Amino acid sequence: MNYTERKTIESACYDAWKQAEQSSTTASAALSAAIDLKFSARRNTGEAWTQADQKQLDERREYAAAAERKENAARLAYYISADNARRALIEELTGTACEILNKYSGKPYGEKTREKISAEIEARTQYSAYIKSEYCRSTITFYPRAAYNRYANRLEASYYHAAETDPAPILIDNKIQPTAPENWKPDYCDPYKDDGTPDEIAAAVIRAYRAAEAAYKAYQAAQSAYNAIAPTQARRIDCNGPRGLF
Repeated sequence: MNYTERKTIESACYDAWKQAEQSSTTASAALSAAIDLKFSARRNTGEAWTQADQKQLDERREYAAAAERKENAARLAYYISADNARRALIEELTGTACEILNKYSGKPYGEKTREKISAEIEARTQYSAYIKSEYCRSTITFYPRAAYNRYANRLEASYYHAAETDPAPILIDNKIQPTAPENWKPDYCDPYKDDGTPDEIAAAVIRAYRAAEAAYKAYQAAQSAYNAIAPTQARRIDCNGPRGLF
């Protein structure tokens, strides 16, 4: 799946998130208004609080909570799709950059060459690009031409060449070395999450979170039970958990 396809999915997820956000805001506002109305009636008329009143508020409260959960899930799906799209974009930019850099292989990376390479990459991608090699890490940094804040919206790919079998640094004695897209990895991106649609993956993340939350609560209960009966001289279980006392 290329960047354009992933960007389309990201846009759809963004729209779904914003719709869910609006629904959640509306539901929360309706709940607050209903509570205010009931309390105002009690203050002004001394009207009793009935079971019907409580039921109505409980229903509104649950509706608002459900809307908030839906919003959270939609936001998570958007984050997943956005990260996938970001990775795909960096990979496509890196492929173009490597193709152009290899045309200059062996040439010094001076100011004129740097500007020519960046201009060629920008003409094809709308991103300028600069390369750097220091210690065991080489980087290509892409700056979007149209962005208001180019630095904040930069993208970066890098590889580490700590072993002799690794690819050569992109610069040796400031001379450009041959390179290939597969040598590079996008920075600040998670691996692709393609085990389903963003909504399905978000649902799996939420299930895993709830399982972890339940396990943690069970651990807290077991921790409290142990600490309640353990002698003072025995090591208590703290937030780091048991540590092989027995």
